[in-house]
Amino acid sequence: MAKKITQKTITSNVFNISEISKEEDFVACTTEIDDEGNCYHSGLLICFEGELRYFHYTGRTVELTDNLPTNLYFKKIDLIEEELICSFLWHCEKLSTEANPKYGFIFDGSYYDSNGDYYLKNSNYDITTCVGFCLKVLTGFLKNPYLETNDWDITSLESLGDKKNKYLIHLYKLAITEGISPEEIFNKDKLKRILPSEMFSTSFFTKMPIRKVDTDEILNFIEIHFLTFAA
Repeated sequence: MAKKITQKTITSNVFNISEISKEEDFVACTTEIDDEGNCYHSGLLICFEGELRYFHYTGRTVELTDNLPTNLYFKKIDLIEEELICSFLWHCEKLSTEANPKYGFIFDGSYYDSNGDYYLKNSNYDITTCVGFCLKVLTGFLKNPYLETNDWDITSLESLGDKKNKYLIHLYKLAITEGISPEEIFNKDKLKRILPSEMFSTSFFTKMPIRKVDTDEILNFIEIHFLTFAA
């Protein structure tokens, strides 16, 4: 039986970027938090041979950078073993020159393959969020779905509150601009939102695909932990 994840487990495994040790190679899930202690952006951190690289999708561009924000927190991903970190960094380096997603709350099961002639697999268009970008990167490298995104549905968009209609209008305009059928874009099975705090929660699990029931079990712990860092 897997050991139960507690608030203490989370506290002892989540670190600010200022607390990092570069003595071992690793890949980590990251989140940036705002002044109120809310997770608002997801990314991946790679430590290889004492060097740190931050890989994320800003909503406009894909960045692989050594510029690390001070509000960045991380938790190591145990699914990627130390001897594979060099390969994972190469995967990210290649994708940083090829991937060019557009922003939108679409989760369609697509992923990124750094070994193929064309990087995007399982979809004809690349529309995603910062969370979806991380999932595509991880799924493509691990060659198995990292997270069962079908556990989320269209009701998860309600977390956008008053901004929901704004983002739906954005998606419609994006479909027209990109020559994609609006009916395809607005497929209710693909429209959803996975929170950065939910993405961060996945780093505590090793059985793929990680399920929403898993992340739900510790999500409150994660969010409470980050609230303690409110400015």
